[in-house]
Amino acid sequence: MKNLIKILIINFFLLFAMNVNAQRVGLQLGTEIPDFLEGAHDPVINFQEFLTFGPTVDFELTDNMFFSTGLIGSFANTKGFGNYDNKLSFDSEQIYRAEIPLLFRFVKDVKENQIHIQFGSNLRSRIRYHETRVIRDLEEGVHTEQTINKTFDRVTFGSQFGIGYQVKSFRFGLDVKTEVMNLSEGLEFQDKIFNGSLALSVNYTLGNFIKPKHLYK
Repeated sequence: MKNLIKILIINFFLLFAMNVNAQRVGLQLGTEIPDFLEGAHDPVINFQEFLTFGPTVDFELTDNMFFSTGLIGSFANTKGFGNYDNKLSFDSEQIYRAEIPLLFRFVKDVKENQIHIQFGSNLRSRIRYHETRVIRDLEEGVHTEQTINKTFDRVTFGSQFGIGYQVKSFRFGLDVKTEVMNLSEGLEFQDKIFNGSLALSVNYTLGNFIKPKHLYK
């Protein structure tokens, strides 16, 4: 727990320092759709999409290449149910996450707009996890309720690849993300699984400190 908090604090100050010297600052809004592998260890849970939101910063490496990072938060509210051994299980979950992408973006002008491809990695932490599970025993007619609350309990490292299109200050993106390494301590083997997700995003440039280009006039 203490190590996770230290990592997040260090990343926050690094991001702040980078933001001061950033050449382009943006605000990103989107959605992320996890696949069934996200809940493969628990078939009772049916995951919905995550809402994502946060600031991004870009650094121009060459005329056609940028390094991009940021601090992206996400939230999901999920519900599910199951039936096993004459018992009904009703579940609800709330998940809050924070993510730091580390991406290289290659751009190409297309008339007055731009297309891009990007690839890199991401560091993600589950900030808060709340689960309520109600179990109804059909034979005995007994109800039991279980509640789980966790904070900063999971950190993962993964890869990211995407394509996109930019019109003036708006950049539209479609990315594929994977979680391939679990950095958390004390987790069971079943939690160390491969996850994949599809992310859709819109990024609006708040400030452009690169040499003026036609996209930002």
